[in-house]
Amino acid sequence: MLSLAQKRSRLLLALAVALLVLAGLRLMSPTEAPPARLSNLRASDVTTLAFEVRDGTTMTLEKTATNWLITQPWHRRADASRVQVLLSVLTLPAPSLYATDELSLPEIGLAEPLAKLTIDGETFYFGAQDSTQRRRYVQQGTQVALLSDLAFPVMQQQPDYFANLSAFPPGLTGISTPDWTLSKTDNLWDSGDMTQAQSETLVRRWLNLRASRILPWPLPANSLPDAVAAIPITITTAAESFGYVLYQLEDLTLIHADSADHVMAVEPAAAEALLRISDDA
Repeated sequence: MLSLAQKRSRLLLALAVALLVLAGLRLMSPTEAPPARLSNLRASDVTTLAFEVRDGTTMTLEKTATNWLITQPWHRRADASRVQVLLSVLTLPAPSLYATDELSLPEIGLAEPLAKLTIDGETFYFGAQDSTQRRRYVQQGTQVALLSDLAFPVMQQQPDYFANLSAFPPGLTGISTPDWTLSKTDNLWDSGDMTQAQSETLVRRWLNLRASRILPWPLPANSLPDAVAAIPITITTAAESFGYVLYQLEDLTLIHADSADHVMAVEPAAAEALLRISDDA
């Protein structure tokens, strides 16, 4: 069951993606000249992003050969679709461009911007919404445009909104807990501790588990009771092996990967199901 916050986040992302698709279709129309843009940067070439919201979130992201990575406030693979919403300031049409000296920056919220987004060294400042509350004043250099208000609402989300929340990497080939071990051979999961049907049920739970929150690690002092249950687990893929510890608290379970600067929070029932062999025959 999705929480209200999760439903809102998904709706926000769906609306943003729909608007980006419409903007892309407009660009492809052969009868229209390309609309003006606030920047000449190409979204596909961007390798670094950083943003901060006044009294809110601060984040940095970097692009590797295969993924976008969050590098601050912690290190984790990012959800690429949500990064694309941030890059909308490069792709959305700006039919009206103004010089900063043509406008009253205090009146449009740019004397003290609500947020700033830096993309490969270019900084975009976000001001107030226009009277329709569908577009937002965005400044880059000495130019200001009214852009569809996509990026700013996303920047107001918590940092884990941008994270890939899959608890474990894809391509698992082995899982080991203090009570049982699973391994994959010839595309079949097998274990001396359970039947193949039980093995496959357990593996699906591990592959489908998603964190509800990402928290910095180590936690503040005294956040973990001395007697908390700490369960070591090991998972393997074709390329490497990963160690984790499950900390079972009363109201949530924390999953910490070796040397990670963050911890994944999951519902206790979901975490308990990772360790429980099902009754499947």
